[in-house]
Amino acid sequence: MVRLIARLGIGSMMVFGVVALFVPDLMPKAQPPYDKVLHFSFFLVASLLAGFSVEGLAGSLIFGAFLILGGMLVEVVQGASGGGRSVELMDAIVNAGGAATGVLIVFLLKRGGGGAGGEVVDAAPSSRMIRTVRAAYLDARSRGASDKECLRAAVLAYQHFRPEDDEGKARREIVRMLENID
Repeated sequence: MVRLIARLGIGSMMVFGVVALFVPDLMPKAQPPYDKVLHFSFFLVASLLAGFSVEGLAGSLIFGAFLILGGMLVEVVQGASGGGRSVELMDAIVNAGGAATGVLIVFLLKRGGGGAGGEVVDAAPSSRMIRTVRAAYLDARSRGASDKECLRAAVLAYQHFRPEDDEGKARREIVRMLENID
């Protein structure tokens, strides 16, 4: 679902960007320094959406690299397209900076989560969550439940805190939480 929303968002931004580039009269004019804030923000959001629209860290970084280059190239195209628009070096730098910032954020969020899969890392589990998951596991174990049943009890406790996570991700996180339980 996150990928779908990100893909719809990046598609909408691409349409907006093309219209802004080739039909500049439709866009309101921002005055300095707000124009730079808009340039930075547009490429930051585009980079974040692009990074989350693909699975894995490598795809996100490749998409981000294209946005960084695209942020600079858009100024060249803007100058060549006519319509009274000019090339501004500072806009190219700010565009690339916004895209690079988005790439950095995506990298930091994806790098530790899923190994080769590169899934997004949630915030660290709270101590309350860890205590609850461990207690569910240990409670099932004390009642003589099988390992599979103990893990299922822990998954249910985990999903109480993070209902959006699938069972596979929940199991991986629980294994990390329970590594030092014995």
